[in-house]
Amino acid sequence: MYKLKIFIFILIILICKNSFSQSGNDIENIRQKLKQLALQKKYRDEDFSEKNVDYILSHLSEQGKWDDIDYSGKITSSWEPAEHWKRLYEVASAYNTPKTIYYQDSIIKHKIIAAIEVWNSMNIKATNDWWTFIGVPLAMGKVLILMDDIISKETLANCLLSMNAGIKKDYYDYHGKATGQNLLWLAYTHIYISVLQKNLDGLKRAFFTASEEIKITTDEGIQPDYSFHQHGAQFYSFGYGRTFSLTASHLAFLSFNTSWAWSNNKISILSDYILNGQQWMTRNLYLEYTAMGREIARKNIDYNSLIFAAQLMSEIDSDRKIEFTVFASQLKYGVRENNLIGNKYYPYSDFMVHQRKDYLFSLKAASNRIVSGESGNGENIKGFYQGNGTYYLVRNGDEYKDIFPFFNWKQLPGLLAAQSLTDPPLFDWGKGARGNTSFAFGVTDGSYGCFGNDYRKEALSAKRAWFLFDKEIVCLAAGISDSSGLQVTQSINQCLLKTPIIIDGKKYTKNSVIPKSIKWVYHDSVAYVFPSNLSNVELNTSVVKSSWNTINQASKKDTIESTLFSLLINVGVKPTNQQLSYIILPGLSISESKKAALNLPLKIIQNDSHLQSVYHTTLNMIQIVVYDSGTVRIPWSDQVVNIHQPALIILKKSIGKYLLTIQQDGKMDNYTIDANVPFETPNGSIKIHKKM
Repeated sequence: MYKLKIFIFILIILICKNSFSQSGNDIENIRQKLKQLALQKKYRDEDFSEKNVDYILSHLSEQGKWDDIDYSGKITSSWEPAEHWKRLYEVASAYNTPKTIYYQDSIIKHKIIAAIEVWNSMNIKATNDWWTFIGVPLAMGKVLILMDDIISKETLANCLLSMNAGIKKDYYDYHGKATGQNLLWLAYTHIYISVLQKNLDGLKRAFFTASEEIKITTDEGIQPDYSFHQHGAQFYSFGYGRTFSLTASHLAFLSFNTSWAWSNNKISILSDYILNGQQWMTRNLYLEYTAMGREIARKNIDYNSLIFAAQLMSEIDSDRKIEFTVFASQLKYGVRENNLIGNKYYPYSDFMVHQRKDYLFSLKAASNRIVSGESGNGENIKGFYQGNGTYYLVRNGDEYKDIFPFFNWKQLPGLLAAQSLTDPPLFDWGKGARGNTSFAFGVTDGSYGCFGNDYRKEALSAKRAWFLFDKEIVCLAAGISDSSGLQVTQSINQCLLKTPIIIDGKKYTKNSVIPKSIKWVYHDSVAYVFPSNLSNVELNTSVVKSSWNTINQASKKDTIESTLFSLLINVGVKPTNQQLSYIILPGLSISESKKAALNLPLKIIQNDSHLQSVYHTTLNMIQIVVYDSGTVRIPWSDQVVNIHQPALIILKKSIGKYLLTIQQDGKMDNYTIDANVPFETPNGSIKIHKKM
């Protein structure tokens, strides 16, 4: 018995020793990965200085401050003192990179130490808490990981004290318990701190808490449809959600093959979010603008974060390595050999994307479930109408490149709005940006889709619907009414000008007289067709002068200019129960446009305040949006569809059967039914039967 006790005691010691050894190995593993991520530029996030190392060093004083940084900076979105740590990051990277003139240079080492110590002595307070809790601590973490073997314990302790601002005993704090991307940033900061302190409990907590945020939720974070929300129910897949992908992939990579490795389920959720969510919202170098939030007003769109996220995930998720590699290549080189094809509806964000070989069409509405966007910190100060029945039409990916300072923000692509002479209302942090009605729904069968919106914005109301086929996009509006006394317009597109422009087969120039009645307009491989030969179509190709400062107060006021193509329908002043229709045909030549405009395989069955419906004769498909109730005759048979409550319907003829997709009250159902047998949904709201 005594020998057995001795054996058990020795075994326990060995297990503890091995466990301690493994934990030590894990810390060192993570330390080396952090250095790898900091030094390898292909994995770096956007938090670095735009200045090169020579410039940075030339302006760094012996005391450790930069002579061209305003350390009293007050601008909140781009807080200038944070540049101190961004530059330190660049210098520390250069110091740690072999085969460079800066590698382990003693003079540079002392300058880095001086710059760290002078920051600790200044006690600077940021005007925006994000920099105090997140921005500066993350930048500090990179520098300290790279330089931890040469800075004193006292200097390190002072740095760690300020890095701890958002790390409370029981939770991560950012204006309360942090969620979504804010939480991941704070967990990442805690990992830096824990590695530097060799704190196993801190690492365990940080990785576990971060992994818990990789989940499907209806709060802030990854939604069940793989869109992303931050700042409440706000579509942010390419604002906070873009950085979420990078930060999450960093954390997954850091934990990989350690005691704190994320589960296969967490990796699967993250992969689905990037590939089934974000990837579908892109084409070449286009990232969905309505998903950017305030960041739409920033001059340089960041692609690198998504590229790096895809590259890291290709190393972690071997089952989807090829998909991640293709996505990263698309964003890196701006082209993709095989474009995505299909239709996806994101019900949690009132968003639909329609991908075809020749184009992407994305549509965003705002129900009373959703905040359409936000301004804040002086950013996106004209974006009030963005995401309110607006869309983007993309073929090459550069149609709207850097267009935002020049936009008429009351005539965004697809927008129906009254044209006041003043700037759009300011909607600080989403105030006033929630939709006013519940009816903003889409329906999709995976290949085709339609979307309906009981649209109400300020004094304007209308029933609006979009029907998405292979080569045609049909846009309908009915019941258009407005009491503001202002001119109401329906924007068809507003994009960068590319010549030529063709109107009804004739080339348009600046001196051309626009015909009173227009059948079709061609611009940049897209034909815009007006079934009713409209007389109130307006075309503008003016040069616009502006500056980024008009939409982002942190940007320079330098005047820049661009020439825009703007096509719209003038609905008039105080319209009452008016209707309109137009059809978009993307990816055509001029000759193809002329032929297609005169021979469309479409029939608008109905367009009023009760029901909007389109029949595609080639596809043998009917798409229907019903706002209350109605009846539609099936064109290819003697049957009718009776709808007794609001619904969206796709009805497609197949051999001896119908394929029926229905959206009601946010729930989607699919049926395969016998074409010759009466059909009724379980709740009796939709019936298909022979016409009596």
